[in-house]
Amino acid sequence: MRRKGVALIVLCLLASFAVSARHARNEVVVKVADSGGHPLKRACVTLVPKEGEIIFRNADGKGVVTLKDLSPGKYRVTAKVEGFVAEKQEITVGESGSFVVTFSLDAKS
Repeated sequence: MRRKGVALIVLCLLASFAVSARHARNEVVVKVADSGGHPLKRACVTLVPKEGEIIFRNADGKGVVTLKDLSPGKYRVTAKVEGFVAEKQEITVGESGSFVVTFSLDAKS
């Protein structure tokens, strides 16, 4: 009886791993800094897909935004911070893998 219980637990763990592996498709990491390389923790990052909903996120204390499980396709990524010139980049997100987008924003004069 104990073997059946252990086998059932192992089977459940394997099934949950397989399900979570299917959902972990991709990751986009956006890093926002000033022209001197200092992180901009107040950055607002926007991802605009060709189709679907626009995504807005605020950078953490290190100027980083991490987005996971995006639909594959083309996106326009914008980084904005008050007092700095906004920048845009076009990216293509695949089914899997990690993609890093780096912004170096200039202060407005």
